[in-house]
Amino acid sequence: MDFWEIFRSVEIVWLTWFTSLMLFGLLCRRFMFQLRKTDFRAMWHRMAPRRFHRNQNGAAYSLSFILILPFLIFLIALIVETSYMLVAKIGTMHAAFAAARTGTVWSTLDTTSKDAEIREGFSHDATNKARQAAVTAMVPYASGTPNVSGYENDPAERYYRIYSDLKAHKPAPPPKSWGKELDQSYIKKKYRYADYATRAKLSLAPNEKKNAARWEQYVRAEVTYEYPFTVLPVGRALLGKEKDGKVVYEIQSVATINNECPRNEKGKLGIKIIP
Repeated sequence: MDFWEIFRSVEIVWLTWFTSLMLFGLLCRRFMFQLRKTDFRAMWHRMAPRRFHRNQNGAAYSLSFILILPFLIFLIALIVETSYMLVAKIGTMHAAFAAARTGTVWSTLDTTSKDAEIREGFSHDATNKARQAAVTAMVPYASGTPNVSGYENDPAERYYRIYSDLKAHKPAPPPKSWGKELDQSYIKKKYRYADYATRAKLSLAPNEKKNAARWEQYVRAEVTYEYPFTVLPVGRALLGKEKDGKVVYEIQSVATINNECPRNEKGKLGIKIIP
């Protein structure tokens, strides 16, 4: 995973931040220019408490504040949303590596039943295991706000049981600086949305060598996460798309690692397992 991966699919966020930084620099330059021309003695004389109290012209400033307030709220929401988008981007990078590593492991194993579908050199079971790894890796970065329903066997229940067991058998109590205990429903909501909004795709990346064997190729995992916007105007301004009553933005990350399969024709261990 190279350095430029941090910019993939979130170019609009970095462009927004760069533009805002340039505008902020121009405003600071303008402010310093005006500051050098300001006569502070005359300004203090005009703003003397008794004189300022009798002056009624200050009421006009409330109108300009009211007019600029929606823009100020939008700007604050834009900063918060784009920051969360970059956090989700870091999560997809971690999830892509987890999916690629899982795809490498599961691609070496034979299954008891013949897979009817092989895509990009990987079986259906290997792809499902890679997606499961990506979903689990995305849970800490996923949103816990949207409500996702429609699960017959809720995987969030199993995830929370594992989370509770690991927490109960921790070697030492966490420091107080870690904050309060997380709510059970909040953790389940995060897992449900990660499961709903995360997609993973496995493929074999070609080697520089022509007609390279499977064990000489690379495993490439592409993870896509649909980031949900809390402030809808911000989502539409950042070119988000409508889906199921929400405005979402697709964040993608790609990870490529070495294929550690056996050096034989099929690249399999020959061990039959039940997934």
